Formats: sequence, structure tokens, C-alpha cells
Amino acid sequence: MLIQVPEFSLVVLIGCSGSGKSTFAAQHFPEETIVSIESCRKMISARDLDPLASHDASQLMQTIVSLRLKRRLPTVADAWHLTAEARRPLIELARRYHTRLVAILFDIPLEECFSHQKIDADSAPSESTLVRQFKSLQNQRRSLTHEGFHEIYTLHTFAESKRAHVSWIKPSFDQRAVQGPFDIIGDVHGCADELIELVERLGYQVHETSKGPLVSHPSGRQLVFVGDLVDRGPAIVKVLQLVMNTVRAGRGWCVIGNHENKLMRYLSGRKVKISHGLEHTIQQLDVCPQNFRDELFSFFSQLSDHLILDEEKLVVVHAGIREEYIGRSSGEIRSFCLYGETNGELDAYGLPVRLPWAQNYFGQALVVYGHTPVTEATWVHHTINIDTGCVYGGTLSALRYPEREVVSVQAHAAYCAPSRPFRTGLPIPRPVPVRPRNLPLSEKESS
Repeated sequence: MLIQVPEFSLVVLIGCSGSGKSTFAAQHFPEETIVSIESCRKMISARDLDPLASHDASQLMQTIVSLRLKRRLPTVADAWHLTAEARRPLIELARRYHTRLVAILFDIPLEECFSHQKIDADSAPSESTLVRQFKSLQNQRRSLTHEGFHEIYTLHTFAESKRAHVSWIKPSFDQRAVQGPFDIIGDVHGCADELIELVERLGYQVHETSKGPLVSHPSGRQLVFVGDLVDRGPAIVKVLQLVMNTVRAGRGWCVIGNHENKLMRYLSGRKVKISHGLEHTIQQLDVCPQNFRDELFSFFSQLSDHLILDEEKLVVVHAGIREEYIGRSSGEIRSFCLYGETNGELDAYGLPVRLPWAQNYFGQALVVYGHTPVTEATWVHHTINIDTGCVYGGTLSALRYPEREVVSVQAHAAYCAPSRPFRTGLPIPRPVPVRPRNLPLSEKESS
């Protein structure tokens, strides 16, 4: 069995005494990642199996797990975890710190557990205790799928446990080793002519292929798109072809925007409101072969909600991100990345009120984003909004990184009217000093 574990995750081992959890953990996980209930009990009690120490040992274990997750460290929780009540504190910690949650269930036959227990008879629980543990595990096994685990792996025998292989998986947003240089482009919204004009001004060459345009740069620079490629504009398919070809050729990157997210729901057959330019995308995709729409859905499915680049010095996201969300994954974080910070209210134009999240961002990483059109690229602290409203008759802008220079081209036309007035862009100041990364996280659970 192949067990795939995200690099930043909480792995919860579940099984009876004698099921081989600790042996498995020692064989497959680095020692510093393992937080064992037995180790915690030994720290606070001079006697093995001291029943009075169990509660305190559990509290100590949860404290250590919490501290590791706060620091974005992979963690393996080694305890029985036989009931939903016993697992709940760890699940809540994973939600608080936006951590992937993996369960490895040791559903080992009772006879094998008995045999294994004899090897360590001095510290083993009684046979009656082991029988109770086994029955509890069988009763609770089905509830795991409803408790919030992202992945559940089940090992049925010791032989299967020995054959298992654990593989650490790097999340798609973690591209710290990619150092650029980059040209980060704001919301395109189907403005293909302006996009080609902009990339050529940036020094890229545009090559026509049987699958549409593909770009390259003689100095190896890479494009990064902040999302919202689709809707509203006149040449959505051409924009999609250019971005898909460039990303797949290893010459660029892209994060998903809220308009791509909505288009994915439409393509998957879910009911969505055809508005805010989606009707233009549907009309232009209707003349495309089905295989292109299938490729498009697959491409969107692989896009991250944010990208970490250049040794964590640069983060690209569609609408915004809090400092404590960087490098983490949850429904709450994805919503923030796609839509920014809102308060649940509507403005005078019937649209969600967007809160100025960037005013409270003081992280070390430069955050480049779009989503909210501004009259000119706007710096706030260590962030820059490069959505300058091309589809509305504004400009299409790119931030050259690491140079921190903004390059823009004028829209060839106003293709649609904005839903609300642009925010006024501010003069671009010199970057301000930033404080160290803030460790405490929001207590709000993921949606």
C-alpha cells in the first residue's frame, strides 16, 4: 500500500495496543515528527500504565501537537485514538491551524494483537483491556469518514503494514525553489490582444502552434497569472490557450481566480448563476470541441489558490491572503484567496463588501494579487494589487520581479461596464520594512 502524506499534515495513528502503531511510526516517519502518548506519560509519571497520568499525558500530547502545527511542522500523533471523543481534540487543532488531516487505521486482527503483545508483556495492558479496545475500534471505524479526515488509510494485517510505503507529497502551492525572475500579470478577463501586446513589451516571444499561442523569453523569465482569465472579454479561448500552453511548457504559472472556480462548477454540471461575464465564456466555449473543455477543466483542477515562490519571498494569489494562511490549506483559506476578506454585507451596488485586508498585512513575503480593479497598480505595506481593469477600458499590468517595476498597456476598448467604480490607485512608494512572520493564528475554524 502506498500512503501519501502531505508535507504539512497531522497524521493520526488509530489502533489497539499491540497493533504495531509505534513500530510503524518509527519505521516510516522522522523521529522528531512523532508525538507519542507513551513518551508523554513517561515524562510525567514514574510508573508504567499509571491510570492517573493518562489525562495529563493526553493534555501534554495535545500541547506539543499544537505548538508543532502552529509552526507548520509535520506531526504524527501516536496514541490509541479509539473513539471519536479521543480524536476530537486533534481534529480541532488541525482545523484551527489549517492542516491536512490523515488517518492511518491499524485494523489488525485481535489474535495478531495478542501475539504482538506477548513480546512486550511487562508493559502490555491486560487481555480484557485489549478486547475492549478492539471492540471499541470496530464500533468506531465507520465514523472516521464523517470526522473531517482528508485521507484515511487502513492496514488489515501486520504483513500489509510491513509492505506499506509512506511517500511525502509536496503541496502544489509550495514552489519555493523556483526563483524566477517573473513577470506577474493581473486579471486578463479574455483580453487576448492586450495580453499579447503586454508580454511582447516584456520581452517575450509569442509562437503560434496548432493549440494556440505559446510564449517564451530569451532570458528564461517566467509568467505568473493571478487568475480571472475568463469572462467578460472578447477572446477568452485565446487567453486560455496561451496560459495553458505556457504553464504546461514549464514557462509560467497560474493561480485560480473566483471566475475560474465558478466556470469549473458550470463545466462539472453544477447549477450556477450565469452572470458577471460567465455568459460570454459559455458562448465562446460552445464552439470549442469537447476535448478542449475537458482539458480546461483538468487544468483548472490542478491550479493552487496561492503560490509560494523564491524561497518564500514572493506569494501570488488572486484576491488576497493573510500572513498566517501562507503555506496552509483549508476551505476558509481557499475562500479568502478567491474572494478576499468580506463581512457578509452587500454594498450599494449589490456586491459583497470587500474589506482592506492588505492594510493588516505585515509579512515578510511580497504578496501580489488582483481581483479588485484599481486605477493604477497599488502598493499597501508589502502587497501590490495589479488588477488595473483592462476589460473595463483601463490597463493590463504586470509586475516585474524582483525588479518591482510595473509595466502596463492600455486596453484597446472598454469591453464591458464595471459593476462598481474602480478604487483609486495610490502612488507607488518604496517598499517598507516588514516585521518577522507572525506566528499566532486565527482561532476561526475552516468553513
